[in-house]
Amino acid sequence: MGGPADKTPPALTESTPMNESVEVNPEFIRLTFTDYLDEASFTQAFSITPIPSGQRRLSWRGRSVTVRFDDEWRDSTTYVITLDTRLRSWRGVGLLRPIIVAFATGPVIDQGHLRGRAVEPLRGGAAEGLSVFALDSQDLEAEPSYVTSTGEDGQFDLSYVREAEYFVIVLDDANRNRRPDPTERFAVPPQPWIRASADTTAPRAAWVIGRLDTLAPAIDRVRAMSAVRLSVRFTEAIMMSQRRADQWTLADSATGVARNVQQVYGRLNDPLMLFLLTDSLDDRTWSLSPDVTLTDSTGNGVAIERAFFTGRVREDTTRVRFLGFLPEAPAAEIPLSPRDYPSLEFNQPVADSTIARMVQVSDSLGQDIPFSTSTMSGSVYRLTIDHGDYARVTVHLPKADISQGYRRLTARDLGSLSGVAVPGGTQIMVELFPEHGNRPYAQTRADDAGMFLFDQLPAESFMIRAFHDRNGNGRWDAGAISPFVAAEPIAWLSEPLSVRPRWDTAAADTLRLIPPDSPYYRN
Repeated sequence: MGGPADKTPPALTESTPMNESVEVNPEFIRLTFTDYLDEASFTQAFSITPIPSGQRRLSWRGRSVTVRFDDEWRDSTTYVITLDTRLRSWRGVGLLRPIIVAFATGPVIDQGHLRGRAVEPLRGGAAEGLSVFALDSQDLEAEPSYVTSTGEDGQFDLSYVREAEYFVIVLDDANRNRRPDPTERFAVPPQPWIRASADTTAPRAAWVIGRLDTLAPAIDRVRAMSAVRLSVRFTEAIMMSQRRADQWTLADSATGVARNVQQVYGRLNDPLMLFLLTDSLDDRTWSLSPDVTLTDSTGNGVAIERAFFTGRVREDTTRVRFLGFLPEAPAAEIPLSPRDYPSLEFNQPVADSTIARMVQVSDSLGQDIPFSTSTMSGSVYRLTIDHGDYARVTVHLPKADISQGYRRLTARDLGSLSGVAVPGGTQIMVELFPEHGNRPYAQTRADDAGMFLFDQLPAESFMIRAFHDRNGNGRWDAGAISPFVAAEPIAWLSEPLSVRPRWDTAAADTLRLIPPDSPYYRN
């Protein structure tokens, strides 16, 4: 008693018809497993192609399930039964890869295969548990000809497929409608048509998962926090290229009389929110339209629509609070690379005079150093200090002073990473990521020979990826399903590279993108 939990996935022990049976016209399909199943998961995981018309009826007996259809089977047709990775045992243990059973009503069973692997765009890791659909056409309203899902290694195998050409897409099909929806992640094939073949020795092509974000961010809710402070929540993370309070439109909804927006700011921990400081508003209904320059992270401009809210007659009691030093690090001295700056985070905008009074910067001898500040968000203030390799930043607070030391890394502390991307050229964008981070640390472009270099790097480990930036927007694009546009070719180094001080670490592997004559470059 009390032993380790059973993590063994359910396995198929017997099927009627038997796998690869030919010239059968079964009255029912019966599947028997090594374990009792979660019946709801079976209903979700089970599919058969071609889809028989009429109602499907299930009956259970122990570890066996019987499936009956009202319709007659088609003549000389290969049927493929798939149980995808949503199938669970009664203990909740899922499949590592789909179970497939095929039978034919004629003398020959189809032997074509469609194979591939779905990968994440950041590091090329496996994208598991996604739906794979093979369609006879690019008509997305048509039912898929074949269905499966990706295993824990991201690989998929569509077996017993009629040898023909198919449009194969991968979807994070959350609502199980077998259709790509605007908010769902997807991957398009490396070329529009993939031919099913009996040959299983060819390397697996990669379907790279992305998201086509064409939806404009919009104001989801406005709430009056006080008579002069509003919180504005958006439908997705919002970006401010400039902080222009005068670009917002605030007015009495009944008379149209405008009121001023004095300040706009965001907060580091909530990218969906912006905050406005305004003229005093009473408890009538007001309308608010956003700054037209706001975008989401993919560059979609904000929807210019009026949002309505009720003002609040309440004194604003929010006071300036210091939230902490950036970058965060549990160290007496935070090392700064040439790309880093000491920053101060507050809960709201701070006047220059207040910062001058609160903040002091000194050198290693305690002598004051001049500094300047700048902010994009209105709550995080970057300090520019042009004196020496060491600075101590002190914030004078009513109850106590808080200080943090910063040490600027010098040439003896820094190293570089270099490598080769094939093919080369300035359209090849190379990105550097912290080993355990998700945001690019640096970007560069390869030269004509494919060489790239990241210099002045701290002694840390980084991942590298490269992609063909066809549209020149500086970010990887996943392509489109309809009309078909291939994803931008992409490659990753499989292992992180570690920077050594005063040393150039050269990648042993070449980042090999798709050759220029690939269909990728023709779509």
